[in-house]
Amino acid sequence: MTKNQKKTASQSSRKTSLVRQVWIGMLMACLFPIIVLSYQSYHCSRQAVIQLQENALNAVAHLKERQIQNWLDERRRDLRSLVKSECMEGCTCAPGGHGCRLFGVVSAREATYEALYLYDSKWTLLQKHTEHDVLEADLLTDAQKSKIAGSDDLVFFSAHSHSDGSVSIHGGCRLTDMSGLKGYAFAMMHATDAIEVVLEKRNRSYRLRILDTDGYDVMNPGTGRINNTLPVKLLTGTEQLQSYRTTDQGESMVGVSKSIPALRWTLIVEADELSTFKWLTILRNRSITTAILAFIAAMVIAGILTRSITAPFKLLAATARKVSSGNIRLRADPGTARESSEVAAAFNEMLDSLEFLRKDLSQQTALAAIGQLSSSVVHEMRNPLSSIRLNIQALAKKVEGDPVHLELAEIAREQTDRLEHLLSELLMYGKPVVLEKSAVSFRKLSRWIERDATPIIEDREITLHIRTPDQPIHLEIDLQRMRQVFSNLIENAVQACDDNGTVEIAIGTIDGELNITVTDNGPGIPEIDLPELFQPFVTGRSDGTGLGLANVKKIVELHGGTVGAANRPVGGAEFTVTLPLFREERP
Repeated sequence: MTKNQKKTASQSSRKTSLVRQVWIGMLMACLFPIIVLSYQSYHCSRQAVIQLQENALNAVAHLKERQIQNWLDERRRDLRSLVKSECMEGCTCAPGGHGCRLFGVVSAREATYEALYLYDSKWTLLQKHTEHDVLEADLLTDAQKSKIAGSDDLVFFSAHSHSDGSVSIHGGCRLTDMSGLKGYAFAMMHATDAIEVVLEKRNRSYRLRILDTDGYDVMNPGTGRINNTLPVKLLTGTEQLQSYRTTDQGESMVGVSKSIPALRWTLIVEADELSTFKWLTILRNRSITTAILAFIAAMVIAGILTRSITAPFKLLAATARKVSSGNIRLRADPGTARESSEVAAAFNEMLDSLEFLRKDLSQQTALAAIGQLSSSVVHEMRNPLSSIRLNIQALAKKVEGDPVHLELAEIAREQTDRLEHLLSELLMYGKPVVLEKSAVSFRKLSRWIERDATPIIEDREITLHIRTPDQPIHLEIDLQRMRQVFSNLIENAVQACDDNGTVEIAIGTIDGELNITVTDNGPGIPEIDLPELFQPFVTGRSDGTGLGLANVKKIVELHGGTVGAANRPVGGAEFTVTLPLFREERP
């Protein structure tokens, strides 16, 4: 492995692999939506389960609360009906007897009433029916009497449990008719059967509790207070599903509740939390399984994609290595994909450009060597050539009377001048050119062009037209070098024209550049000569040096411009010089 190859390998090892980037991209593109969708699915499903369970438990709570209210309404009707009892008009029956028909009917409901007391408006006992031997003074306190007397509804006092597990509720109400207050009724009621009917479960999916104001289970007071860890909303009555953990059984539950203000009870309907959200556990497991399968599928797809994406790049890298090793004619396979085909085409275009630049560099290197040699040769030849010119001129004076030898002397002098011109152009092409730029208006340049062209066109009766712009245009150029450029172009145009021909110079601006076109009405340039017209030592004239247009190209390119040649559709040739316009920098 060469040093450059080792360096390239080291740099590649520090860069992120395209395969890794594709894998990471596919992983993110796959996992992110899966996580989002799974979360949304789980959240929506949980909310749906909560809503369904909440509706179901609330339906049970409403039903059971309605049953308790119905039982309370029956007790209200029973006690209020005693206002029509004969005992209210001065009872002569023995206490505890069933002489009063209505009183007897109500008190006979032993399944409901433990004791029933009837008072007049002065709280004088008129009649009673009781299963317990309770002193009158211990039955009702003054505060309880006052509460009953101040309420239009049946007033219930605290419920309590007996040793046999039964539950009793005490309550009393005012007895009134159209004439006003008639008396009072007080009852001790069996609530066990009614509560057991309420707490009877028709479905094993829920459980019912009734808590009193102290937090005890009305039907199971021996379990102790169970309201310490219950949510506050649940104790005050809420239809919103609550999650909690019971202290008596240590279970995780969800529940709703209904408040029963008349008894100061709270009816709780609850269900096991694990059973409630059992389906969500199944959904979570399915989501995890789906995510794993999607991840595996994404990785397989990522592998296929990375292989299809990286394969063209690997082929390009292999082609580049072979080209760098010396196989400069090798080109990359375009492949079948559009993108890889475009990359391969650009790569091949780059190789073609490099091949052209390599050839151009080789040619420039050779020309540079020729230029150095030419400079040495020119310096060595100019002194002998000057001596030859002087000797020929001296011989020409000696043979002025001999036409034949005088003609031979003129031919020798012309060839000497031609050789001198060739050496001057060769010297100019071979040595470096240092430009002395300055801001020059095109009008000034055109005047110098016209002055330099005068001796060229005057012997041929050629017409020269220079079209100058109306607005001022400035160029940053070396005036002397640019005069030489247009002198060469005009000389070529004149030599291409017949007598009485026309040479025209026109200009135009586009995108901050000035195009100067030199046209003639001659026969044009052979198509075969156009590609290499500006190469050194290429000429179409027998007396040409092949360096004039080469020097033109060299000077124009040193000014940051370009030069080109083409044949006109109407006949003749045109040379276009493109130069950047001068823009004065303003502070």
